Amino acid sequence: MKYLRALLVVLLIIVPGCSPDSPHAHPDSVAGPADALRVGQIRSNLKPLLQAAGQLEDLPYAITWSSFENGAQAIEAQSAGSADIAYMADTPPIFAEAAGVAVHIVAMTRAPQGARNVSLLVRRGSSVRTMAGLRGKPVAIVPGTITQYLLLEALREAGLAYDDVRQLNLQAPEAITALGRGDAEAAVLVDPFAATAVSSGVADILRTGEGLLSGSNVLVATDAALADPRRAAVIGDFLQRIKAAIAWAARSEAAWAAVYARVNQLPPQVAHETVRRGTTYLVPIDGAAIQAQQRQADAFNELGLLPRRLNAAEQYDDRFNRLLFPGTDRTTPLTPSRHIGPARGHSRRP
Repeated sequence: MKYLRALLVVLLIIVPGCSPDSPHAHPDSVAGPADALRVGQIRSNLKPLLQAAGQLEDLPYAITWSSFENGAQAIEAQSAGSADIAYMADTPPIFAEAAGVAVHIVAMTRAPQGARNVSLLVRRGSSVRTMAGLRGKPVAIVPGTITQYLLLEALREAGLAYDDVRQLNLQAPEAITALGRGDAEAAVLVDPFAATAVSSGVADILRTGEGLLSGSNVLVATDAALADPRRAAVIGDFLQRIKAAIAWAARSEAAWAAVYARVNQLPPQVAHETVRRGTTYLVPIDGAAIQAQQRQADAFNELGLLPRRLNAAEQYDDRFNRLLFPGTDRTTPLTPSRHIGPARGHSRRP
């Protein structure tokens, strides 16, 4: 519990406007009945996707939506008991496990083209042409997120240490401003921010996450929701709808880009580039996914950001594999148990 409180203090520092006394979630629909599925989404993008794909028609249950700026906020809401399931990058669950938050990854997506939607950019006009050129330069990231992990891996690839650059803790909009002013030589951004920085002439891409990151996003559910048979069944249906919606987006790129531009108030070219680089599919939870997550957790542990070395397998619950992918073997080489994560009711402690 002590580490959870410390972690949340860190999250409050890196997430402006987020505090225990001021709500950071923004419900965008009328609250449903007490048994409504409470869904967290990042920047209000999951609901429009499901709507555009026709997957919210004739729902046999109610959904209460809340929007967050990033996965760290969504995890905090789940820890507080105000969200049942949320869609996010694969980094926040690492810190959730470290803090003992009772959540598990129940489904995941993967981009077949790799993580091209996360980019390390240098300011337009910079003399930096390689990673080596960033030695001693200020680079904007958000600690404890996928942006920090890409910086770490890109430096390693170039034979540099993490401390060879000077890290600036800036949220994406502030990072773009810093690039434009020359206060930051580089920044790691996720689309649509990366696409916006390039389109507006502020920065150029030096290295994407392709080949360095897993290219995965995850759906994270609370243990309390999974322990309730009725709510777990609703989660299973919801995951099937997400799978169908994501498949629709992949084959209807132009239509989804138009919706994405309208919802996020983006220029069409930025929305199109974001959608093109972010094409993804729901895939089974398997040993390869867990191994990639273990590598990421180990990297953060080596930086001293975790209290101990984690077992990434404990972040997963693969009970929905067969529902989403009929014929899938739910067991993996990493576990002989029915579920990859701890059994229901097990409390993880730091």
